[in-house]
Amino acid sequence: MGFRERFATAIEEFLKERPEFPEIFGIVKGYSRKGGKIWGVGTSYFGKGLAGKLQDKNLPLADENGVLDLDFVLEKTPLGEIKPPEGWGMYLTRWVSVRLVREGYRVDISYLTPYVPTINDFLNQAPLTVQALAYDFQSKKVISGYAKGSGHMGFNSYKNRIVKVNNPNALKKITADRKVTEAEFLAQKAKALGFS
Repeated sequence: MGFRERFATAIEEFLKERPEFPEIFGIVKGYSRKGGKIWGVGTSYFGKGLAGKLQDKNLPLADENGVLDLDFVLEKTPLGEIKPPEGWGMYLTRWVSVRLVREGYRVDISYLTPYVPTINDFLNQAPLTVQALAYDFQSKKVISGYAKGSGHMGFNSYKNRIVKVNNPNALKKITADRKVTEAEFLAQKAKALGFS
């Protein structure tokens, strides 16, 4: 099995182990127009979930507050008003994502826009190379952000077990928010993924 196939298999195993995932995915589908693609992005899929599977390590999936964070990118915005499902709170993040919250869960939903028209454009905005990955729920394949001269940044990060800067501007914003240096943030991410 090739490296990319191992990625997809690891994600599928991770999702099967999450009994709450079908309910959450059903909610997310309701925020997309019919026929629109949905991608899974972020730390739960490609951080601790994937890194743990690929390295046979049991990395904690929830954050330090016990919250599992699942992030999605949707190709098509819904036609109607977006309302929270019963039992969930909802608000907009300052990154202009819809955030659904319930005890133990945080679900962020972002959309492609005229300014970020493709999933590759979205992935190229990720602060770090390990974050430049998405799982396509339709094709069941993992895709990696791609840049001329750098290749498939997300795949290369995991293959070489190294965390690099992907988008310097995005990294500056996130490190300023978290009040850490860029070097500290890179080191924290590498440690969380079991790369160091």
